[in-house]
Amino acid sequence: MGPNATAFACTPTGTGEFEIRVGVTDRDGNFVTSLPLFLNVTAAALPIGSVTIMPVLANLSAGSGANLTAHAFDTAGHALSGATFAWTVTPTDLAALNASSGASVSLTAGARAGEIALTAKATYAGTSVPKTDNLAITKATGSPLALVSFVAQSSSIAVGATTTLTTVASGGTQPYAYAYSGLPNGCGGANAANLSCTPLGDGTSVVTVIVTDWRGAAVHANLTLTVTSGGRSTPGSATPVDWEIVGAGIALVAVAVLVGFLLARRRRPPAVPPAGPDGTG
Repeated sequence: MGPNATAFACTPTGTGEFEIRVGVTDRDGNFVTSLPLFLNVTAAALPIGSVTIMPVLANLSAGSGANLTAHAFDTAGHALSGATFAWTVTPTDLAALNASSGASVSLTAGARAGEIALTAKATYAGTSVPKTDNLAITKATGSPLALVSFVAQSSSIAVGATTTLTTVASGGTQPYAYAYSGLPNGCGGANAANLSCTPLGDGTSVVTVIVTDWRGAAVHANLTLTVTSGGRSTPGSATPVDWEIVGAGIALVAVAVLVGFLLARRRRPPAVPPAGPDGTG
């Protein structure tokens, strides 16, 4: 029952469609009813809470394709029908999308193996939420995994110099994963076939690389890396002076000079006095 007023505020607490009528009675008791007013009350819109990409893929074979659909959900988990979507894939040389927008797109893998990141960003009521799936573009070679070579650009280097470790694998199912161990101090490992290494201390290290293909097959190899000081002095340091040795050296030089002087005097002929008027000395 509404208040006895020509206007009043209304705050619905439920959803649905409501038929509202107003009745007016005058002082003489005459009563009339208005035509119905229909009020539709809907739930307040919630912002985007999550996005999914279906189907969820772990890998896609090189040269093949897949159809993908994005779905957006509000913070309460309800599906949102009015969301828009923007798609990206990186790196673009491994896979391509047929469109950059829309709820559904197709993805086509290139001929080369590698890892890609596929992102669908949903926008609804001014709010945007991205979803990124990582998957592998795989390439089966038809032969067993093998480690062809594992070499260093230079296997003997000075402290602070840089060498590159290069791993060549073949066969198995690409892409490959690389793990290094036994690296000298200053050389950080990386999941890469080419690893740049700049040691900070001297010594000899036995470095191991393990190559794993996408299906889990693994091979490994070792190499020896020798790091030398290179004859360089440590910055900020100097060789101490032994003053006792310096003093002894000065004393020996002085003695040698004195002995030489005395020997020279002994070898000098006696002086001859000048002749007198009569020719005698």
